[in-house]
Amino acid sequence: MNQLLTTLRFYATNAHQTCIGDFINMHQSTASRIIKKVTELIAGLSQEFIRMPLNADLIRTQNDFYNIARFPRVIGCIDGTHMRVQSPGKLFY
Repeated sequence: MNQLLTTLRFYATNAHQTCIGDFINMHQSTASRIIKKVTELIAGLSQEFIRMPLNADLIRTQNDFYNIARFPRVIGCIDGTHMRVQSPGKLFY
């Protein structure tokens, strides 16, 4: 469980492995090995959980995404989370 949580923290924070290790009280090299191992295990499950649309489903999926959000040629997404992003204001270059 700690290894999974370490990896998820790494994914969620985009922090350096040293920071992740410091947070969980482990050396960076240990954090690196854990993150690599858990990532490979998760990726190994992809065949079971990720399905790509084929043929007519592919075209229907692209049309559905375009009709919903005007995103062209999208064939899937990781999750359906939408977050409101507030503009920081006018940027001057």
